[in-house]
Amino acid sequence: MSYLVPAEFAAKMVDAGESKIFMSTRDTLIRTVDKLEMYHALIAAKARRHAGTQARKDLS
Repeated sequence: MSYLVPAEFAAKMVDAGESKIFMSTRDTLIRTVDKLEMYHALIAAKARRHAGTQARKDLS
């Protein structure tokens, strides 16, 4: 991972924010749904992993 000078980092953050401001409503909703689906998938994976850990504890 490369190092960014703080001023360069700030400029990149402002540019990213500006691009999001001008994003269409349709694109914003699509990105939101994609992120929610990813979040739910991560929660489900964590729940499955936790259930497997609990099952192994119950067997011992």
